[in-house]
Amino acid sequence: MSVRRYLSEPGEKEALRVLKEQLRHQTRVTSDDVRLAVRAVASQGGAVPLPPAFPPSRWVLEFKRVHGFAQFNSFALGAPAALGLPERLEVPPLRSAVAGGSSQRDTSS
Repeated sequence: MSVRRYLSEPGEKEALRVLKEQLRHQTRVTSDDVRLAVRAVASQGGAVPLPPAFPPSRWVLEFKRVHGFAQFNSFALGAPAALGLPERLEVPPLRSAVAGGSSQRDTSS
């Protein structure tokens, strides 16, 4: 999904300028922050009507990923080690139900 689908290059630059300024005052940029900035730029300050679901959530996530605003789940990025949990769980192999059942068959016929 291309960023250009919903924003022109100047519009994208303006949205990025707004979001980078916002990032100076906050610890992260949320999907709502992106949505509001993009809506403000695309609607030309409210002069152009936009549908309520603009821009789509998948597009917002892609915009955040492309421009480095995506926040990854902390659990996936090392929280287990910080909590003293092992990086891998050792799980014993499963016993086959078929193997267990075949040894109990009566073969004395």
